[in-house]
Amino acid sequence: MQHMEKHSQTIRMGQGYFWQDLKVGMQLETFRRTITEADLVNFISVTGMLEFIFIDASNEHGAIRGRPVPGALTYTIIEGFILQGMIQGTGLAMLELHQAIHAPVLVGDTISAKVEVTGIRATS
Repeated sequence: MQHMEKHSQTIRMGQGYFWQDLKVGMQLETFRRTITEADLVNFISVTGMLEFIFIDASNEHGAIRGRPVPGALTYTIIEGFILQGMIQGTGLAMLELHQAIHAPVLVGDTISAKVEVTGIRATS
């Protein structure tokens, strides 16, 4: 059995990137997560987004079939993915964000995000 050298530097699991480690054009993909009925109910309850399409499961006459969730719910879950996988524990902050919504998200849909670094700047 070969002897393995111990590294003097310990790397923290789950640690995000520091801004110096990022490169413009770098692309990252988040983990995936399925949106549940509990996610919808908890989110609309805490935010007060009690719109008919979110609270009436029998809504069959609307433009969106199924149990749509607010766009803000989808966005905040994705921001959580980014926090957990990219910026956790580093002090890194997203100073600007551009998002594209391709379709409504429904209870039972599985979401993820692709992130591209388009600019980097040091700030205080």
